[in-house]
Amino acid sequence: MPSHENEVAIVTGANSGIGLEVSKLLASSGFIVVMACRSLDRANQAVSAMQNETTSLKSSGSFVPIRLDLSDYDSVRKFVSEFLAKFSRLDVLINNAGYTEDVTIKNRRLNSKGHEMTIATNHLGHFLLTKLLLQTLKDTASRHGAARILIVSSDMHKVQVGFHGLDFDDLFMERPGSFSGAQAYKSSKTMNILHCRKLARILEGTGVYVNALHPGFIPTTNIMRDYSKCTQCFCVCCFSGFCCCCRITRTPQEAAEHMFNIAAGVPPYNDKSGLYFYDGRARDVSEEASLPANEDRIWEWSEARMATNESKVAIVTGANSGIGLEVTKLLASSGFIVVMACRSLDRANQAVAAMQNETTSLKSSGSFVPMQLDLSDYDSVRKFVSEFLAKFSRLDVLINNAGYAEEFSRQQRNLNSKGHEMTIATNHLGHFLLTKMLLQTLKDTASRHGAARVLIVSSDYHTYTFRVKPLDFDDLFMEKPGAYSGSQAYKNSKAMNILHCRKLARMLEGTGVYVNALHPGFIPTTGFFRGCMRCFFICCFSGFCCCCRITRTPQEAAGHMFNIAAGVPPYEDKSGLYFYDGRSKPTSAETSLLANEDLLWEWSEAVTS
Repeated sequence: MPSHENEVAIVTGANSGIGLEVSKLLASSGFIVVMACRSLDRANQAVSAMQNETTSLKSSGSFVPIRLDLSDYDSVRKFVSEFLAKFSRLDVLINNAGYTEDVTIKNRRLNSKGHEMTIATNHLGHFLLTKLLLQTLKDTASRHGAARILIVSSDMHKVQVGFHGLDFDDLFMERPGSFSGAQAYKSSKTMNILHCRKLARILEGTGVYVNALHPGFIPTTNIMRDYSKCTQCFCVCCFSGFCCCCRITRTPQEAAEHMFNIAAGVPPYNDKSGLYFYDGRARDVSEEASLPANEDRIWEWSEARMATNESKVAIVTGANSGIGLEVTKLLASSGFIVVMACRSLDRANQAVAAMQNETTSLKSSGSFVPMQLDLSDYDSVRKFVSEFLAKFSRLDVLINNAGYAEEFSRQQRNLNSKGHEMTIATNHLGHFLLTKMLLQTLKDTASRHGAARVLIVSSDYHTYTFRVKPLDFDDLFMEKPGAYSGSQAYKNSKAMNILHCRKLARMLEGTGVYVNALHPGFIPTTGFFRGCMRCFFICCFSGFCCCCRITRTPQEAAGHMFNIAAGVPPYEDKSGLYFYDGRSKPTSAETSLLANEDLLWEWSEAVTS
């Protein structure tokens, strides 16, 4: 068995049956297995039993039970937030858990959203789980070569006699006579196939491989438990293409072995995607599950069922003072829920209280959500993202505003907990990690609602050449003797902001996510002004004449920030640009090079992973 030491897998429904058996195989090959189970008690009992079973499973890191109720979408979001707080990679996701009603039942059971329970559990819960974890899967594939999703479906999706196909106008089977427990199960398994094939198309070329599988009819599974009570069982098996002399059942161990091989990418499955397997061999799916139009329709329908938070949502870093505070006011006044991402929650709450006293238009209790974020601490960034995703399923605007500056004459580097220079860590790397972890949510929001936007606050200081040097890609933390000063670190961080903006704009072209950068003007409240008493001379050497008004008030800068971030015309379709006073302007030579964008992206990924 190949070694997968320190790789991370999620298995839903991992406490029994084929989920339990594939968890054993994954752990035995070195995976850390996150057992996503509705009952934590049963998950912990399963872990104890497995660890007693064989010494090869006694590694304390082999199993991590986390509660997940797939029929409850808030539980799915909470699970993802807990997972992202613990792990920064995901190599394998096995959507295994399943639910079925008694096949003869004619009365629908509903979840808390009013969705039919079988569809909610078998498809929609897994759809949301996978969507929320897509960026982590893609990041893992980018860093480590591959990641894989395996969706457990069933040959039941092919059965025709006594059943109808998917009715896209009534997928929850609300019409009289359209529902039975068996029909709901068949429909959910067709949805599993369509989900698999759509994901495989979306993820082509990313290194994330997606397949579906019929495990065989397992005596421990819901379908066999229920069909054993039903006279339809013989007919179902026959119309599925089985003759009476076939052994149609499989043991959990037999099914789990095939699941492991596909999910772990054991050759010849290492480059397979978009296929449906049984007993390790690819096989055809039903006609309705093979139509790309149906893939698209089920995806759009599923996304619509997951939509929450009708108000637009914005994140503003450094939102408790200065231009961050002012743009927060403008966003809230226009109806946004503004997540104020601040290093100090006390100061954020004080700012909220002051704003709500300031004007009645800001007194909506949903307008402000303060959350703690220290951009120089990458664990804090991950915790922030996990908490955000537990609360919100959309993100319309991300404003990377928070900044840090040392005294410009300082010659001694200040480091974060990872040993990274503090200005670069805060102004670029923290925002880089934050944005990367939220990319999938931004893209999903753009897909559902037309657009999402990222605005990165940079500075014209990135263009300066007086007593500062260009970026040295062999020494971006300025560790070489004489390489560091507070002014050099600030200038470098702002050049990185521009390169980050331009790279993101290229990556996200065509997704509906627009990315721009901005020089807000020289604001007396900013770290730039506090950090440097030589500001006047710097401005002179930058080409400003003494009669120019080079400073801007926070309110003036925030007005331009709001217009760009909210996509107010003519900014609605602008991307990859650098603005000042509402007009685009050129950037420095070093920030205009595509090669530098790619170099910085690769370096940033390496140091934050």
